[in-house]
Amino acid sequence: MGLYVYLFDRGRFRLKYFEKEDEEERKKSQEAWEKEIDRRLVSMSEISGSFRKRIIESYADVWCHQGPPKVRYPWPSLDMTCTEDDLIVGINMDYLSTPDDAAERIKSELQFSTLPKWRPVDGLGEQGIETDECSRAWVRFRKGSFYVWINANLNKDQMDDPSCSNEQNVDSKRLAEFARRLALKLADVLNSK
Repeated sequence: MGLYVYLFDRGRFRLKYFEKEDEEERKKSQEAWEKEIDRRLVSMSEISGSFRKRIIESYADVWCHQGPPKVRYPWPSLDMTCTEDDLIVGINMDYLSTPDDAAERIKSELQFSTLPKWRPVDGLGEQGIETDECSRAWVRFRKGSFYVWINANLNKDQMDDPSCSNEQNVDSKRLAEFARRLALKLADVLNSK
């Protein structure tokens, strides 16, 4: 294994340079990355516990639980689900390598999203945005290297309103308010870390 550099010249690849990989250095680097992932996952579990505790203290009717096992790759992430009456919110928190990576994720959402127009949300991390339509709501924010995306739906069989044409309705506004409340609590937990 190693680094191979080729030149494409007259329709052929020609080897210009080869540097053999230092196996010991690669192992050290991989071990350091695994330790960093473990550290991030522990931190995210602590954040999840603090978040759920604050939710219980603030909202007696809201129930939150951690989702399936934490994901390690391509970056550590954690899922949570919160419900209140017929409202359900899925929260995904990614722990990226740098704050710039988190900023890029928000930028991507704003540039390429097919969702309705995003609105800024004050007090939501370093950059918080939300939108809602047709009995659905979405919140995104970043705090340091954390990128949080929240999707809210009605917790019932029929979620789509066939007469809705990409507009806010009573349910979407309720979902947006619920998702925003939870996002602000999570942002507050992240601010305290």
